[in-house]
Amino acid sequence: MSLNQPKFDKILAHPYAVIVLRVLVGGIMIFAGWSKLIDMAGMAESIENYRILPSALVNIPAIILPAIELIAGVCLIAGIWIDGALLIVTGLFVVFIAAIQSAIWRGLNIECGCFGLSDSEIVGAKVLIRDSLFVLATVPIWLSRIRGDESQNLQLEEIASELHSDV
Repeated sequence: MSLNQPKFDKILAHPYAVIVLRVLVGGIMIFAGWSKLIDMAGMAESIENYRILPSALVNIPAIILPAIELIAGVCLIAGIWIDGALLIVTGLFVVFIAAIQSAIWRGLNIECGCFGLSDSEIVGAKVLIRDSLFVLATVPIWLSRIRGDESQNLQLEEIASELHSDV
C-alpha cells in the first residue's frame, strides 16, 4: 500500500474490517435464509408476487433459495469456501435488486419478502437502497480476495485465538 492512499482505503483493507463485513453480510444471509426456510409457502407466494417466473416454476426457487442463502452465509462467517459463498451472495443481491427494480418499474405494490414473512416492507426506494448497500458491503471482501492478501482471509478461529492470546 502506498503512503498516498486515503485512510478510508486503509481501514477497508484492514483484515478485521473484512472479517466484520463477512460476519455482517453472512449474518444477513443466514437471517434471510432462515426466515424463508421456516415458511416456504410464504416464500413461494412472495416470489410469485413479483410476476417474473411462471407460476409453475415458483416452488423451485422457494425451496432452493433459503438453503443457498443459509449455507452461503455460514460459509462467509466460518471462512470456508469464501470465494464461492461471496460469488453466490453478491449474485443473489444483484438478482434481488433487479427483481425489486422490476417491481418498482411495473408499479407493483407488493411486500419484498427479503426476510420472509417477518418482513412486511413494500418494495420501493428504501428496499432498493438497502440491498444496494448490501452489495457495497461485499466490495472490500472482494478486494481482499482479488488482492490475494492472505492476512485478509483469516478465519474466525484464528482471530479468536489471537484476541485470546492478547488478553
